[in-house]
Amino acid sequence: MDRILVLCGSANSGKTTTLKQVIRMLEISFSICDIEHRIESEYDERVIFDVNGKKVGIETQGDPSSRLRESIPLFVNLNCDLIVCATRTRGQTVKTVIEHASSHDIISWRSQSCLSRTEQREPSNNSIAQLIVKEVLGLCGA
Repeated sequence: MDRILVLCGSANSGKTTTLKQVIRMLEISFSICDIEHRIESEYDERVIFDVNGKKVGIETQGDPSSRLRESIPLFVNLNCDLIVCATRTRGQTVKTVIEHASSHDIISWRSQSCLSRTEQREPSNNSIAQLIVKEVLGLCGA
């Protein structure tokens, strides 16, 4: 399978929040087994877990100078079937993902808009998270 699903957006657009929701939704749907790696901080997470026999790696950090440059190679080296990550709309984070296009097909570039109205952010993040979860489950045959 070896694929990458990318959530891109400008700074403070909700990428991290959305991908953290994806992790929570997948945790509720599937028991996490054989966690090979997990880092959690107040803001970001990196996790690898099993969805229906497929290894899924998710990195919520997608800003310049973040650990994305180390996370994607880690996911590749640990044989993740699917990588889900965040990037900015252009620049180094996008280049980092493209560098790994030879080993993993980039199948989706979802955009995260920066909403100025606070009351719209949570429903928007939730909708995008649900779409990503649906795509992950479909790719994993679940």
